[in-house]
Amino acid sequence: MKKLSTIFRDQPQTKLEQAVFWTEYVLRHGRTPLRSASAELPLYQYLLLDVIAVLLIGTILTFVCFYFVLRTVYRVLLSCTIGTKSKQQ
Repeated sequence: MKKLSTIFRDQPQTKLEQAVFWTEYVLRHGRTPLRSASAELPLYQYLLLDVIAVLLIGTILTFVCFYFVLRTVYRVLLSCTIGTKSKQQ
């Protein structure tokens, strides 16, 4: 960790000098070409709507499958119970 810290801190300028440089750069050249990647994303990706949709659909499908499995098990158990009662009578 000390080696990584030394490598990370080995900068030609201090953070204050970097902030001053970029402030002056923007003042000299107007709008900065350095933009966040999120500025180019479509709104549905920026808001993570695609991820939410996949998770929501996956959750709904899981519950639907679970419902059908439980319903099938219930019907099988119910038919076994009814079958044993009719044999006893």
